[in-house]
Amino acid sequence: MAYRIQPTQGADNGASSTYQVLALIIIASSLFVVYGYLLYTKPIAKYRTAGRIRTYLSAKSPTSSEVPYFSSSAAYSLQRAVNSFANFEVLQKQSLDSNLASYNRLSSHHRSLGHRIGYGVKLANIQSANRANGILTRDMARFAEKNMGVVPGSSRETDAMRVREALKHLVRDWSDEGAVERQNTHKPIISALKKAVPTEDRAKAKVLLPGSGMGRLAWEISELGFDVTANEFSNFMTLPLRYLLSDHTTEPHQHSVQPWYFTLSHTKRSEDLFRAIRFPDVVPRPSPKFQLLDADFYSLTQGGYSFIVTMFFIDTSVNIVQCLEQIHDLLAPGGTWINLGPLLWTSGGVARMELSLEEVLKLAELVGFEVRPESRRQIDTEYTSNTPGMMRWIYETEFWIADKKPRGNTLSPSSSKTRSEAKSMS
Repeated sequence: MAYRIQPTQGADNGASSTYQVLALIIIASSLFVVYGYLLYTKPIAKYRTAGRIRTYLSAKSPTSSEVPYFSSSAAYSLQRAVNSFANFEVLQKQSLDSNLASYNRLSSHHRSLGHRIGYGVKLANIQSANRANGILTRDMARFAEKNMGVVPGSSRETDAMRVREALKHLVRDWSDEGAVERQNTHKPIISALKKAVPTEDRAKAKVLLPGSGMGRLAWEISELGFDVTANEFSNFMTLPLRYLLSDHTTEPHQHSVQPWYFTLSHTKRSEDLFRAIRFPDVVPRPSPKFQLLDADFYSLTQGGYSFIVTMFFIDTSVNIVQCLEQIHDLLAPGGTWINLGPLLWTSGGVARMELSLEEVLKLAELVGFEVRPESRRQIDTEYTSNTPGMMRWIYETEFWIADKKPRGNTLSPSSSKTRSEAKSMS
């Protein structure tokens, strides 16, 4: 319905009304022109395009913390790892500077109270801890440049989060502090291997550990006399391990790392953030019994392993069917699969299937494994935990031993098609 302008009495009133209408029209037209300019000119167009790109990427791509463990991208490449270790102090300082900026936005009164409880000192200590970690990570990058020919590059091709993970794994795998976690997770696996193979026969028993991380379990198994291959895809893990295996590490407790200031939450005392952890507790040395294989587990074709040990591994797979089939294929006839870990699947539709424990065990049977019922048990453990912290994350991991059966007894004639489809999805 159109609105009418009612006539008013008197010429002055009529003229005034006309001017008011004209003014309203001019104002409305001006607003329309301004809106059109803002909507379609370059500055806003760029903003809208960037928004569409961000929306597309968030819908199509996982976040950095959700990138599948086995990825065809360069996310775990040696070059990216070296860049990240070389630039870690600067990258981490950017995050720390935001803490300082947030503190400085407080009123002078509130900031003075913060100083009185020592918050300013804590921020300064965080910067000192970051500089100390930077010395360590740059030394690892120099090691890579000298021994692996990889020169540190752009600080934009980096991933500080994965360096933080690596520093925590150094504590878990190679320090006295990580002994409790290692006792919980390594002991059941090592006991099973020792029971299965007499000492005199271990040199002939090939053991593969996919997703071997910082390599402590693989190294310990090799020290028992087994022929061990530690298979790890991420150079963020293998670079520090190679550093420990080199002449850069010659004695126990030679190096120091401070990995707890990365988050300020769940802390009882500020000084706990700056605990320096000495590592390694033992000095690992290269040996013919210990091979470090930097490769995608799914690219491996040479099998014949007596044992495959998966610790905190199978739930990192994008396609659990392919994962179990690959384990089965790489085992020698009658070989043994030993598993210990949780089922923390990569969410957001990245993992093709997110199975329950019951479903995993049924799938293992279909793929060609026979799980020994007496071997199964739950093992509660933490993972890269901060001992004095206020939060505990307990994994109720599942341990089992399974024997390889001939695949033909378990799969249908169409299994070859199913396998090829599974590989094309991964």
